[in-house]
Amino acid sequence: MAFFERQDNLNHLNSLSNWFDLIFREIAVVQTQINQKNGFWIFQRHIYSQEELLKSPILNKIDAMTQNIGYNLQSWAQYGKLHKETQEFYIKKRDEVSSKLEKTHEMIAQRQPTWWEQSGAFFLGATQHILENLPLMIELISITRRRFPGLGKQLLSGMKSVNKLLPGSK
Repeated sequence: MAFFERQDNLNHLNSLSNWFDLIFREIAVVQTQINQKNGFWIFQRHIYSQEELLKSPILNKIDAMTQNIGYNLQSWAQYGKLHKETQEFYIKKRDEVSSKLEKTHEMIAQRQPTWWEQSGAFFLGATQHILENLPLMIELISITRRRFPGLGKQLLSGMKSVNKLLPGSK
């Protein structure tokens, strides 16, 4: 290999190495975000939801970086500047990135919710159930008021008499 060809190859290897190092650092950031929590004791919750992690701007950045690396390799190949050593290095690092991203996605998918998140999901489900059935309850109250018109007035007058018994009421 001529001196200039060897120098091009070293430059390409150095560039690829720097880009992949940056990608691996970004993957490590996402992996640390997976289990980050705030709160105290049973009130802990994950800072990032699974959906936020999967749609993370960092993962989008990694995708953009890998596309740029691919474009550069295509350009080097097009101009006859892609050496076998550089191509092998790229394939090795590409496979490492793929493996680390798969592991990261698995970690996100398998993350267990905190106690507070589980409880919150229960209360959210209960609230959602009530709200879904609320129109039915309003309809039942409306039918009851139409069938028994005096019942509403009796309930309201009963509330007024209870209010008079409360401290601070006039």
